[in-house]
Amino acid sequence: MMSERTDLTIDHQTWNRGGRYVALDLDGTEMGKLVYMESLAGPQNIRIVLTEVAEPYRRTGIAVALYRRLITDFPGWLIDSGPRNEAAEALYQFFKNERAEEFAVHANPDCADSIDFYRPGA
Repeated sequence: MMSERTDLTIDHQTWNRGGRYVALDLDGTEMGKLVYMESLAGPQNIRIVLTEVAEPYRRTGIAVALYRRLITDFPGWLIDSGPRNEAAEALYQFFKNERAEEFAVHANPDCADSIDFYRPGA
């Protein structure tokens, strides 16, 4: 399992049926963010609306830290990745191939360009 980053904090803001996580470095600079909404697909479903990591911080574990926090805060919920661009596809392939013990990933049969994941055993 990838170790937790200790050089950042993750702020969680919520509103009605959604929220966002913002990763901040120790100086308060925004490194990345993840925006989500509760899905109408069923109870305990979340749909990712946006995942964004600032260029200097890409491929350093920021997105993994954001997703880890999301699934920790919503244990047992099904997380729908939403549509993915090339960078997001690389992230989900990383989850599937390198972090299967932490993030269980499977294809979403209802949307060809989306995948679902959750914390195994949750």
